[in-house]
Amino acid sequence: MRYALTLVAWTPATAGVAAIASVAVFPLAGPNGGWLPRPVEPFVPALAWVTVIAVPSWAARWVWRRTRSRERAAAR
Repeated sequence: MRYALTLVAWTPATAGVAAIASVAVFPLAGPNGGWLPRPVEPFVPALAWVTVIAVPSWAARWVWRRTRSRERAAAR
């Protein structure tokens, strides 16, 4: 049950963050960008990928830890 709840938290978090990151990255660092200075543009996609990986992982970790404490309480 713990794995299923964690997957249920991770999936929409990943979809939402990926959508927001892609909408933000295309105008900033895409081929028609130009809003940022040239030296900064290569870092924008890298930061977007870090965000797409980190934020859903934090959500999944939170659910994982919450379900463990509830399982312990139920076992008592």
